[in-house]
Amino acid sequence: PDVVIKYLEDEYPDIKTIKDNIELIEKAGFKPISHFTLPESAWLNSYYLPMEQELPRLNKKYQGNEIALGVFEGFRNEIDFYREYSKFYGYEFFVMQKND
Repeated sequence: PDVVIKYLEDEYPDIKTIKDNIELIEKAGFKPISHFTLPESAWLNSYYLPMEQELPRLNKKYQGNEIALGVFEGFRNEIDFYREYSKFYGYEFFVMQKND
């Protein structure tokens, strides 16, 4: 969806497609061996949920600090966006080998 493209272009301007990353890997002198998408559960259970649980405490601790509160709001927005649109984007890991 357009909203996902816009969000990623705004928040992560250097994001690439899998195909683009494979081309970069090859241009850098590596042979792509494999790649896999990190499962949604890893991001939710190991990253977003623990962060989300800490946000109320951090908001209270840094009450009045507009910079900190802005950062925390960005985290909240990212969590909400991921929950709504995670089926349209993800995090890819690449396994590669240096060419001889």
